[in-house]
Amino acid sequence: MKHSQFAVLVLTIGTLLSTGLLAGFAQERSKPKTPATVPEILTRAGTSFGEGRFSACLSDIREATALVAAERAKLIRAALPAAPKGMEKSVPDDSAAVGGFAAAFASTIGTIVNQDYTSDSKSIGVVVTIDSPMGPVFGMMISNPAMLEPGSELIKYGAYKGVLKNSGEGNHELQIMIDSTMVQVNSSGLSDDELLAFMDQKAVDALVAALAK
Repeated sequence: MKHSQFAVLVLTIGTLLSTGLLAGFAQERSKPKTPATVPEILTRAGTSFGEGRFSACLSDIREATALVAAERAKLIRAALPAAPKGMEKSVPDDSAAVGGFAAAFASTIGTIVNQDYTSDSKSIGVVVTIDSPMGPVFGMMISNPAMLEPGSELIKYGAYKGVLKNSGEGNHELQIMIDSTMVQVNSSGLSDDELLAFMDQKAVDALVAALAK
């Protein structure tokens, strides 16, 4: 390399260093942002509304709704019965319960809370649908026993009612309507008495209390 070329190279590197253009090679640490709280999001939505940015306002409201629904789902799941002896209560993934899609889904179908209980030979699946669109239909069915499927049994839980179905081969389905919330319990490998002992009056009372919060 000629002396003149070396001098140009040194000058170029010096210029880059002095202007900070080579600073990108320095170590950087990117910390994840702390998620906004519901009050913060609602404040942001109020600001957007006041400024006439209605699309942003609706987006914020959906985000807040999804977060509230996720917290309510945790509360309701915690109110569900403990695992029967010999069975394990699964740990659900609540990550899908947060987001704009979750909020839109909840507004049309209702907030859904799932909980499974399993063992080598038995299983119980509980699905709680808050603000279920099936509420009116189910209400009509249980108010008129003639509409029940053959082999179905009407179960009373104080002010609330449910329907127990024997699907054969040790499979049972229990549906309970708590105001506008549908509770569906499917079991395999359990007798009807074992299923009703799992979802007894105490279990329904706990759900009623959680849903009121």
